[in-house]
Amino acid sequence: MAKSRGGKSKLPLATVKRIFREALGDADVRLSDDAMQMLVKYLEDLIRQIAPIAYDIARNAKRKTIRREDIETALKALKGPV
Repeated sequence: MAKSRGGKSKLPLATVKRIFREALGDADVRLSDDAMQMLVKYLEDLIRQIAPIAYDIARNAKRKTIRREDIETALKALKGPV
């Protein structure tokens, strides 16, 4: 099972594997444990980066609900100027 900082992953590994395989279409491919750990760590780190930015956006708009546009803005902020 993939590990995250201080323990096991909170992401459902079967779901991550399924999405990965679906992205490849009909390709007959397997995902090694090391590759899965790296992928899950990246996804968890991305969520940890997005969450506080999106939260600040919603809070500044005096909302308790983080909306899609908050996530989009957070993603753009992480990506930097294009």
